[in-house]
Amino acid sequence: MGAGPADVEALGCVRFAGFCSYAGLACEPAQAAGRDWAITGVHPIGQPIAVGGVAVGYVERDKHVYARGLHPSNGDVLWEREITPTRQTIGIELVPHAVGAGAVTFMTPLPQLGPDWARVVVVDAATGQVRQSSPSALFRAGPEACFDDRAVCVMATPDADRPMRGDRLDLTTGSYEPYSGTGIPATARCIGDRGLYDLGARPDEEIALIRDGEMRWHRPLADAFPAGFSTSNGWNWTLYPQVVYAGSVFGRGIRTKTTLDRDMHADSGSAGLDEMTGTVLWHEVGTVVSCGGQVPLWAEPVRCRVHGKQHIDLAAQTGSFKDLDVVLEGFDPITGSTTWSVPADASEQLGGFTDRAAIAGEHAIVATADTPSTLGDRRFNPRAVPPSA
Repeated sequence: MGAGPADVEALGCVRFAGFCSYAGLACEPAQAAGRDWAITGVHPIGQPIAVGGVAVGYVERDKHVYARGLHPSNGDVLWEREITPTRQTIGIELVPHAVGAGAVTFMTPLPQLGPDWARVVVVDAATGQVRQSSPSALFRAGPEACFDDRAVCVMATPDADRPMRGDRLDLTTGSYEPYSGTGIPATARCIGDRGLYDLGARPDEEIALIRDGEMRWHRPLADAFPAGFSTSNGWNWTLYPQVVYAGSVFGRGIRTKTTLDRDMHADSGSAGLDEMTGTVLWHEVGTVVSCGGQVPLWAEPVRCRVHGKQHIDLAAQTGSFKDLDVVLEGFDPITGSTTWSVPADASEQLGGFTDRAAIAGEHAIVATADTPSTLGDRRFNPRAVPPSA
């Protein structure tokens, strides 16, 4: 693979075997349509999201990371702002988050105050104009919508010598203040929409729902996944309309200092949790909900049933498959039962080597990178396999 700048590509459409199966069409091998436009000279980080008809994504340039608003039909850069992860827990994917009406939120650096200092901003997705911003702080977890999408919540501290706390930025008034005590440890990290957290304890790992400043429930991860499975090996959770969190957590595999080998069936697992109570509704090994983010259909639950071996070079973040076999399935998030299935054979797209698309208008925007993007000790590139966090 080359080491030159990567492209951000807009594709007229993206076809996956499961999409055509669900639509009742003749299925084709997973593939991408032709390019409409491309932007070169930057490394994309993760995938853009669609907000109000605009694609918003992150790129790296000259060892700095920027949020960009892109016009979906021609790729024009509508605006750009530098962003930072500050002290966000390593292992949390660095992505913009949609909040309120047509806005996105992220953290912008304040280098004049020192390394890691930042503020949270809420930005109009179409223009890049700042609607609301927080005071300067150090942040443990990135901003996310909370309080029925009326505020942005973060884990932060205004002083390096103080512990982290939960703060909220009101989307209407701009007020910034602590929300009620939750007992959230500083090691906690968000792993799912609307307040699903890993509380950070090891080895007795717990997950919890923390919403609007209150811990609604918590339970051992071992209630839903086999021994040795941990969010430190990666996670992928979706909150479905049936008020169920369905998601995947992974086993450790066999690791050396430079390599990771995974049995894709034995080291992958899925479970369904009742949103309101945390009750485990079902669990199984060998499947990955939304195929690790490759088929993110919020209203139509999809998963991949996987077999084969995966070998990862951890330093280069490259990998290969052996005897890969994938079946794309629809499933009931309440019971975990399969509702339809279609063979995807040795699809590396569904196996985890092609990133998902953001749909904006009539276009799907797909970020592709020739090489990983590393800033200091933090790795921001799309992950072929979840790294140990």
